Amino acid sequence: RIDFGSTVDIEIDQIRSDDGTLETRRTEILFGDVSPVFNRKQGLMARGQIDRLPINEWAAFASAAAGSAGDDRADFPISFDVDVENLEMLGRTFRRVNLKGGKTESSWQVSISGQQVLGDVTIPKAAPEQAIVLNFERLMLEKAEAGKDLQPIDPRALPAINLTCDSLRFGGIDL
Repeated sequence: RIDFGSTVDIEIDQIRSDDGTLETRRTEILFGDVSPVFNRKQGLMARGQIDRLPINEWAAFASAAAGSAGDDRADFPISFDVDVENLEMLGRTFRRVNLKGGKTESSWQVSISGQQVLGDVTIPKAAPEQAIVLNFERLMLEKAEAGKDLQPIDPRALPAINLTCDSLRFGGIDL
């Protein structure tokens, strides 16, 4: 279970195959308090506005769901365009960001835009054998609040990362 802190509307379009099994042709997930308007394109589409997105929890959920689905739907289109009030990642909270992207044949492509972060992330399907590519125009990391209980990050547990950043700031220091 993941709490996004928002209203969620879901529409699923399925057909019954000749062998009697159900095949999903389209799943749309709309976040936010506005009346839902579905675009009815094939694949899985998530869009709208959410209050909170804990990226580590979502990644664990998505990985488990992908593992249980097998490779029979590897070509199923997946895309997203979500405005997030509080994106929790890298042990930090990034406020008011947009995440847009989807799945390609060889990777996941994600564009992130907001005041603190602007750039693109490529997560190869062959990860961790291939490096995750982070290509940012800007990445501004604030120092952790004193006394805040942060989860330590073990760098040995991280996949290989290729980072390019035009403007990298930690606290008030340009690196």
